[in-house]
Amino acid sequence: TRIRSMVDEINKKNLPWIAEYNPLASLKEGPPSNPMNIRQMLKQNAELKSILNRMESDTKLHHEELIKASNHIILPSHFDARTKWSQCWSVHQLQNQGGCGSCWATAATTSISDRLCISSNYTQQALLSLQDVLSCCDTCGGFHN
Repeated sequence: TRIRSMVDEINKKNLPWIAEYNPLASLKEGPPSNPMNIRQMLKQNAELKSILNRMESDTKLHHEELIKASNHIILPSHFDARTKWSQCWSVHQLQNQGGCGSCWATAATTSISDRLCISSNYTQQALLSLQDVLSCCDTCGGFHN
């Protein structure tokens, strides 16, 4: 696939880090997403709904740009999100998942927190709840009430 080829090309550049293929990162290759659940939760807040729509648009545009640029990739030898988005409190936080085994939920909630801050031009500084994401899954580190 095109994304796998892009990962292979990146790794040929002998950078100080290794790129890995993530099937969930590709809109065409990953499972279909359903943003309606998130939208339903946020429909009471017009500002957050607007930010969510912008985030979806930004992500699709970024994906298209990555595909177009895959033949001309010039990657930096160093990138620090804490410097790039220094005003986003969430970017500076490291979440401890302990022995829970739910790195997928930790990664998702922290990424969404970061994207929310960045997309809102630093006005939405929220750390989304990992426990809310896990509360319905008792086989993947969920919490029981």
